[in-house]
Amino acid sequence: MANVMPTKREQTERSSLQQSEQSNESQPAPLSEQKAEHQEELPTIVNELDTMKSKAKSEHKPAKRLSARYKSHTQSRIGIRAGAGYASIVALGEMIEDYSIRPHYTLEEHGSTVPTLGLFVLLRKDRLAVELAADYTWLSANLVEHKQAGNIHEKTMFRYHVIIPQVALRLYLLDNFYMGAGVALALPTNPGGLDFTSDRPNMLASADKLIQAHLRETLRAKPQATPLVKVGYSSFKNGIEASLQYGYGLTDLIKTNDNPYGYHPARNNCHLFLLTVGYTIPIKHILKSTR
Repeated sequence: MANVMPTKREQTERSSLQQSEQSNESQPAPLSEQKAEHQEELPTIVNELDTMKSKAKSEHKPAKRLSARYKSHTQSRIGIRAGAGYASIVALGEMIEDYSIRPHYTLEEHGSTVPTLGLFVLLRKDRLAVELAADYTWLSANLVEHKQAGNIHEKTMFRYHVIIPQVALRLYLLDNFYMGAGVALALPTNPGGLDFTSDRPNMLASADKLIQAHLRETLRAKPQATPLVKVGYSSFKNGIEASLQYGYGLTDLIKTNDNPYGYHPARNNCHLFLLTVGYTIPIKHILKSTR
C-alpha cells in the first residue's frame, strides 16, 4: 500500500503542537503550587531551629552558685552579757618551791571555773564590726602541795578579781555568725587575792595565817596584756548574742617582791575561756527614750 505523504498544512499543525508541549514542560509550576510546597517545608525548618536552640541552652546553661544569703547592716547597738568560763594560771609551783634540790613534796596545779559579766557596744557596717567591751571575771587557779615530812597537805587558792576592757574586730562570715580577734587588758582589783589552808592540827592554825600573810605580801598581781580570739552569733533582728572567747595572758600576771620567805620569781601566764550569752538593743532607741 503506497505511503501517503502529509500535506503542508498537516506538517505545520504537527510542528506547532510539538512546540506547545515542549513549552508546557519547561514552564515553572504555578505560584499557588509553589506556596503550598513552601508552607509544607516551613514547619519542618522551624521545628529543627527550636530543637537546635534548646540543645544549645542545655549545653551552655551556667551552673548555679551556692552562696549564703547576706543582708546589709549598718547599726550601733549596746548590750549586756553573762556566762561562765575556765581560767588557769601557769607556773604557780615555781614561785613556792625551789626545784634545784631533790624534792620531798609533790605539787598539783588546777584551773578553776569562773563567772563573767560584761557590757559592750557594737558598731557594725555590713560584714565588719568593732566591739568595745568591759568584762568582770576572775583569774583563778589552785596549787595543792603534799609534803612528805609530816604528811601535810597545803592548798593555795589564787583568785584575782579583774576588770577586762577590750577592743575586738568582728568579721561576719554568714548573716549572723562571726569570728573575731582583739586585745584586752586584765586589771586586778585585789592584788593580794590568795588564800592559804592546810590540814595541820588546830593548834598550828596560827602558822597557816602567818604563811598566808607572807604570801599576800610577796606575791602581787599586776595588769596583764591579753590577745584574744572569739567566734559567735549576733542577731540584729532579735538582739540575741552568744560567743565563745579565748584569751591568753601574754605578760606576767604575778610579781614576786623581794622576800626572806623563799618565794621565787616566775613567769605566770594565763589561759581564759569564756562562754557568754547576751542581749543588745539599738543605741538610737535609748537616745529617743531619753529625749
